[in-house]
Amino acid sequence: MDTIKSKVFNYLTGSQKSDLCHYISKFVKNYYDKETDEILALFIEEEKYYLEVDASRHPWIVDYLDDKRFYKDLTLYINENKRKYRYKESQKEFVEKQKEFLKEQRKVARDRKMSGQSPTSKQKAYYKALCKRYNIDINSIDLEKASKLDLRNAIDALLSEQHTSDKQNILSRLNQIIESREEQY
Repeated sequence: MDTIKSKVFNYLTGSQKSDLCHYISKFVKNYYDKETDEILALFIEEEKYYLEVDASRHPWIVDYLDDKRFYKDLTLYINENKRKYRYKESQKEFVEKQKEFLKEQRKVARDRKMSGQSPTSKQKAYYKALCKRYNIDINSIDLEKASKLDLRNAIDALLSEQHTSDKQNILSRLNQIIESREEQY
C-alpha cells in the first residue's frame, strides 16, 4: 500500500494527496466488492456532482478530471485499496478467533490471580447478606480460608439459582392470574 501511495498523485501537493488518498480509501471501503471501473465511475460522478453544487471536498480536482494520468493513478490506488480490504475480510475470522483466545487467556489469568487473594470485606458482606436473604447457611463456605475466586463463584451460584427460582415463581403467579381471569369471563 505504501509503495503504491508513493507512486501515485505525485503532481498534487502533499495535503491534497493525503486528503485524496484518505478519501478514496474510505470510498473504496464502502464499495470494495464492486468492479474497479464501477468504483471509479461512482467516485468521478460524486466529485462532479459536488463540484456542480459548489460543495466539493476537493475543489482543486476540477483541474484533473480530464487528465489520463489522474485516471491511471486513481485506478491503481482503487485496486490497491480493494486488495487491502479483501485481505482484511479474509483475515476477519482469524482475527475474531484470536480475540476470543486472548479474552479467554485474560480470564484465566484473572481467575488465577483471584485464587491467591483473600476476599474483600465487601464480598464477604455481600455473601452474608445473600445467605441471610435466601435462608442459606452462612458457614457453607469457610470465609477465612476462601479465596476471592471462591467467594465470587459462590455469589454467582447463589444469584443464578435464586434468579432461576424467582423466574419460575413469577411464571407460576402469572399463570394463576391468567387462569383466574379466564374463569371470570
